[in-house]
Amino acid sequence: MNRHDYHLIPEETQDAIRRWVLRGEYPGGFLTAVLENRLSQAIARADAENLLALPSIVNFLYNRTPAQCNGSPESVAAWPEKRRAFFRSENVIALTFGPFGQDKKKPERYLIGNGEVVAVVE
Repeated sequence: MNRHDYHLIPEETQDAIRRWVLRGEYPGGFLTAVLENRLSQAIARADAENLLALPSIVNFLYNRTPAQCNGSPESVAAWPEKRRAFFRSENVIALTFGPFGQDKKKPERYLIGNGEVVAVVE
């Protein structure tokens, strides 16, 4: 398995990552354990699909999401409040996820304005 096999990440998990990074919406127990860097709990809570995709999920979070949104329980607890300041202070105008999914669809770009998602650009 190539460490960049993001197509292995289940669609539900992809959506949960998007909601977490962009809106600060807490994911389920498995992904929260991954975000908090609690490997044993992540493995214990993973279904078969997510267990297979775990290296890709970790690689994606490390390489394609803001470092402030994962890595420890403290970082995860602080992200819902910090994300608005992060997107404002870093002057982020687009956040790209992709290529994602079994169909290898085009990357999605999320335009950010005042700390909120204002549009999805194809």
